[in-house]
Amino acid sequence: MRFNIRKKFIIVFLVMIFPFAAITLIVAIYNQSILHKSIERVAAISLEMSAFEDLNVGMEKLLMPANDYIITGDKKYRDDFREESRDLHAKFEKARVIITRMEKAGFPNIAEERGIIDDAEAAVKDIDAMSMKIFSIKKPVGSTNATRLMEEMDYKLAQPAIERFKRWEAIDTKELNGAVTDVVRAWRRTSVIMSAAFAVMAAAGVYLVLLFSKLFVAPIKELRKGSEAVSGGNLEYRIDIRTGDELEQLGSAFNSMAGSLIRTLNSYKNLANRHGRLIDTAPDAIVLVDSRTKRI
Repeated sequence: MRFNIRKKFIIVFLVMIFPFAAITLIVAIYNQSILHKSIERVAAISLEMSAFEDLNVGMEKLLMPANDYIITGDKKYRDDFREESRDLHAKFEKARVIITRMEKAGFPNIAEERGIIDDAEAAVKDIDAMSMKIFSIKKPVGSTNATRLMEEMDYKLAQPAIERFKRWEAIDTKELNGAVTDVVRAWRRTSVIMSAAFAVMAAAGVYLVLLFSKLFVAPIKELRKGSEAVSGGNLEYRIDIRTGDELEQLGSAFNSMAGSLIRTLNSYKNLANRHGRLIDTAPDAIVLVDSRTKRI
């Protein structure tokens, strides 16, 4: 297949650009996958952290109605307690759904987190029962029994569950930091790969430029050598260029021109030889007269 010079330059350009573009595309697709997974992990962990924060706050709010009942003796706090208890149990169900979803996604430490939820929910059930005992006391204000139950509910049930929530927070924080680290590593890996690809492309470009410059310069040198030879009188000199492009066509045209010069010179030599023999063999003088002007 023959290529002209323009096509060769286009091929060189594509050879330089295509590997870099291919590497860039592969890295972009790979990092897009990493980033997508990392973003999903961050979103899931953030949702889980929000759920455990709701449980933590709900646990503290669950203690307030019984404490306020002991202080005021107002029975309206019993209804407040029941509402807080319903809300907290609904938050536990929501947290279990999130944990199950994360388990299917392959998150680690799910068993430990589920154990924390189980322990906290068991503590809440005990708090429910103990709170109802407090609300059953008709005169809670100044009651030592109500105060004892409140302290037991706070320090023996609620506080250990809240401490377990801190462990849950530590797990989620570690997982969140890991997801962010994956994103940073992906970008760093992208920078390294892109820098390496650029360096390889630059080296390949220099090599191809040197290679093709040699391919272009060699025929030009051959053309100059041929022109110097012909101008020096060596009409037998022929140029051998096989590049398959305009330079080869120029070399063929040069050889054809040299051949035409030889034929023309040979024709003049033959004509001069004939005239010389004619003059040498003539017995009398030869006079040439113009037929129109009659001049000798």
